Amino acid sequence: MDRLNEWREEGGYNMAIWQFDCMVFPEIKKDGNIESEDILVWEKSMLSDDFYRDVETILPLEKSWSKKREQYGKGDGTCIELIDCEHDNEIEFKVRLDLRVLSKEDFEAILSIISKVGGLMLYQGKIYPPNKEEILRLIMGSDMARFCENPTKYLKKLGDRL
Repeated sequence: MDRLNEWREEGGYNMAIWQFDCMVFPEIKKDGNIESEDILVWEKSMLSDDFYRDVETILPLEKSWSKKREQYGKGDGTCIELIDCEHDNEIEFKVRLDLRVLSKEDFEAILSIISKVGGLMLYQGKIYPPNKEEILRLIMGSDMARFCENPTKYLKKLGDRL
């Protein structure tokens, strides 16, 4: 199964209910077909040593459940994952934001890192720039935010729908 379909089958996510999850892809590929998994792939050389230093100032390198994933931050918290692709010089860039404890500073720093490397964010099949107001709007309208605001109410509504 190709990686894009695998990501979609996971709901675009492999996360906890309190995590806002998206893929980051190079802006230079924005005119590509988002149905193609090639759009999600970064050449490793596109991410400089400064990128890794910037990430580590916010999120420490952690042990991942997979040797193919370089994980910064806790898997069930705010994290950035860099996932090795089939080709040695390619990776995928995934961001998860823990809405229970996400600080304004970390949120802005992560968006800044994405912007510095020329990244765009793919969320629910749509492309967004790493713009604070736009991403906050998406977060506030998400199921993840509704869960964090009132877990009991959210789960009751979910149960009523099933």
